[in-house]
Amino acid sequence: METSNLSEIRLDEETLPELRSLTHALNEMLERLSRGFDAQRQFVGNAAHELRTPLTLLQTQLELFSDEHPDILPESAAFLDALQDEVQRLSRLTHALLDMGAKGIRALMEKQKDSLAESKRHLSAKPTLVVASSNQHKIRELQHIFGDYYTVVSMVAAGFNAPIEETATTFAGNAVIKAETVSAATGLPTIADDSGLSIEVLDGDPGVYSARYAMMAGEGSGDAANNALLLRRMKGKTDRSCAFICALALKIPGRETLIAEGSCPGVLLEEERGTGGFGSTGK
Repeated sequence: METSNLSEIRLDEETLPELRSLTHALNEMLERLSRGFDAQRQFVGNAAHELRTPLTLLQTQLELFSDEHPDILPESAAFLDALQDEVQRLSRLTHALLDMGAKGIRALMEKQKDSLAESKRHLSAKPTLVVASSNQHKIRELQHIFGDYYTVVSMVAAGFNAPIEETATTFAGNAVIKAETVSAATGLPTIADDSGLSIEVLDGDPGVYSARYAMMAGEGSGDAANNALLLRRMKGKTDRSCAFICALALKIPGRETLIAEGSCPGVLLEEERGTGGFGSTGK
């Protein structure tokens, strides 16, 4: 890690008025910390020079003296040997202390950088993500998933309250229609989904018409009517393979729409179970 990394952590001061002074103060603190870390690193460099250089010179002088005076008294030779040993010990200790200081500063810088990055995540104005839906349960789920990074709002809260014609024959196609329609109207990143049940022996029905399956057949509307019609059409069929399919589309203005799709395969039962509806934990 380099101290220059701190210069990359700056908050956008063009944010909510009540946060402007706070973000400005935090940016000033970041600047002071960056200068402080530079000074600390310079101190370690200076300390290395001030401590290592004299020890190296002293050790060199002792070695030269021993070479130039091979016939000194035994007592003097023993003293020189002891002095050389002490200089070497001090040199090793100095290296160890300077290395510990450098590692300590690097660790402190890493901790400060992580802490400041976390502060930035919480204090910076979060971008808005619009959900192309007015389903409050769905919006709450997406707020739980993306809330740390985006301000998740419904399309109505973003100013869009018009009907959207879902004319595609695939889940992904309908998700794209909704995401692109709302994004074009609001100018904001928009996420949309489309999902439903697909049954093999019914050639994929109810498919994209899952929510209005009974209504299209003139047999009422709602979950109960949809389930009743589906069970009646599946009566006597042995192949009851099916899958719940969900597609997500994300439209960011100026970028290509992103699509993700997943499925959960299973077997259609011959009668309804539970009382909580789709997604419940009832057995």
